[in-house]
Amino acid sequence: MDIQNLLAQIVSFRSIQGENDAKNECLDWVIATFFDHCVHDTERNAYQQCPYMYVKHPEEKALWFAHLDVVPGTDDQFQLRKEGDKLYGRGTKDMKGPALSLLLAWKESVESGENPAVSILLTTDEEMGGDTIDYVIENHQLSPPFAYTPDCSGQDIIVEHKAGLWIRITIYGRSAHAAMPWEGSNAVQELASIIAKLQSRFPVCELEDWTTTCTPTSIQGGQAQNQVPDTASVECDIRFPVSEFADHEVLLREIEDTLPSTATVEVIRRADGLCTDHGHEEVQRLKSIATGIFEDEISLGREFGSTDARYFASHGIPSFLFGPEGGDLHGPQEWVSLSSLQKLTQVHREWLRVISCTRVLE
Repeated sequence: MDIQNLLAQIVSFRSIQGENDAKNECLDWVIATFFDHCVHDTERNAYQQCPYMYVKHPEEKALWFAHLDVVPGTDDQFQLRKEGDKLYGRGTKDMKGPALSLLLAWKESVESGENPAVSILLTTDEEMGGDTIDYVIENHQLSPPFAYTPDCSGQDIIVEHKAGLWIRITIYGRSAHAAMPWEGSNAVQELASIIAKLQSRFPVCELEDWTTTCTPTSIQGGQAQNQVPDTASVECDIRFPVSEFADHEVLLREIEDTLPSTATVEVIRRADGLCTDHGHEEVQRLKSIATGIFEDEISLGREFGSTDARYFASHGIPSFLFGPEGGDLHGPQEWVSLSSLQKLTQVHREWLRVISCTRVLE
C-alpha cells in the first residue's frame, strides 16, 4: 500500500471540530482500509458526539494511539499537494500522516501472519482538547504497559510535556460617567495592572528555557464608550513544568496571592504534564530502532505544548511520542516529509516485530 496515495485519501476528509459526519466517514475509511482482517474485539463508539474506535488485544504489550481530527483549513488544504519530498495538506503532519504510518505498519504485520500484541485507540477530538481518551481509560480500566503516539512537532522522542492551567481572572470595580472617572473604580485599569504583575512574575522566556509561561489570550471589559467599566476579565493560558510547580493547586495559590480582594479566579481547564522516565525500556528500544533506520542519532526531548499523552500520564501509564519530519503545524503550508514518513513506517514495523508478536495459529 502506497502511503502517499493513502494520505491523499485521508486528508480529503474534513474532520474538523463540529463536523462529526466527516469524522465518522474518515473513521469508516480507516476501518475498511486497515482493519478488515482484525480478529480482536473492536469497539466503535462516540464520546460527546466525537467518534472513536478501540481495538483491544487480549495480551497487549503496548497501546498505540492517534487522533484523526484536524484544525480548520481552506478548501485547497484538504487536497494533497507534492513538491519534491514534501507533502502539503491539512493533517499531513498533525497527525493523519503519522497515524497512517502506525496503521500501515500494523496492517502489514497482520497480513504477514503475525498477531501484534498491541491495542489501538483512534480518536477525533484531540484538537478541541476533548476527553475521549480519559473516558476510554476509565471506562475500560485501561492499564497497558505503556502508550505511544507518533504525534509530536519535532523529531525527538518526546518524554516530557508541560502541564497546563487555563484560567479566567475577573476584576470588579464601580461604574460611573467616563467624564468623571474619579467617581468610579475602573476595572479595566485594574485589570491592566494585574496583567502587568503576571507578566513580571512569568516573563516571556527564550526557546531553550524550560520554565512557566503565562499568556493572556482574551480580554473583555466595558459596555459603553462613556462609562467607567465595573467589570473586566482576562483569560490566560499557563504552561508549567512540574519541576517548578508540583501541581495545579500550588500554582493557583501563587496567582491568587498576587490579586486584590476585588478579583476572582475561575479555572477553565487543567492539563497534567508528561514526565516519562528517560531510561524506560521501550523508550530506549524505540530510540535504538529509530536511530538505525533514520541513520541519525535520535535524541530524547520535550515539548512546550500538550497532547493526549497527558491522559495516560495522569493515570500512571508511561507514555511517549515520536513523529516524522514536517512543519507549519496548523498553518497554511502544513507539510510532512514523504521519505521521513516512509522511514517512520519502517520504525513502527520493526518495533512491532520486537515487542509483539506471536504467530497466528493456523
